[in-house]
Amino acid sequence: MSGQLKASDNFPSERELREEFGVSTITIRQALKILENEGLIRREQGRGTFITEQDHNKLYIEWSGSVHDFFNPAGQHKPVITSKTIIRADSQTAMEMGLQEGEELYLLEGTQRLFTDKPQGLYLKAYFPKEIGEKIPVEELKGRLFITALQISSEELTQIIQAMSATTATKKIAAIMKLQEGSPILINKLTFISKKHHVVGIAIWHIPGDIFQFVNKLRYRKPRY
Repeated sequence: MSGQLKASDNFPSERELREEFGVSTITIRQALKILENEGLIRREQGRGTFITEQDHNKLYIEWSGSVHDFFNPAGQHKPVITSKTIIRADSQTAMEMGLQEGEELYLLEGTQRLFTDKPQGLYLKAYFPKEIGEKIPVEELKGRLFITALQISSEELTQIIQAMSATTATKKIAAIMKLQEGSPILINKLTFISKKHHVVGIAIWHIPGDIFQFVNKLRYRKPRY
């Protein structure tokens, strides 16, 4: 940022940026995604894009471990993909994936056992750009969904953005996950981003909140001024 815009100021719209720089909408969206990933802007559906306040006194923390740990959050049991459907992106999904609203993409759904002796499991919803999703061989995955997607894309994974939230199981979700309706659910949303700043895919894991635990190991990193 050059300093001409202050924290919470409105960032120029896609149309304004397109007209000023003479580039395509896709290029603008990829650039906005980079700024958002770097924490310089935030995008709010229905309101617009805003400059993010940069607090130079805050502590910087980062996760340690392998990026491959994110591919299979339940350990020994592998996810089983139960459906593969082509859908049209709603406004939220289009914004997150750098697509046009209404553009075709693939939704894959599946389940994953947690324990051999217990019925409860995870429910997975995964979104992929059409050019990647149409080439994913569901019958041959053997639990390697996102590794396969990366191989298809021929791009290098450099970043995973995680967003977590909590909710309760609807009747439909409870039936899929073998839970009681209203049971606590942890939503673990992972966005996989390539070196070229393309969204390779988005995974949304629904995890039983009462029998699953995340532990983060964090280390201190000096602030960058």
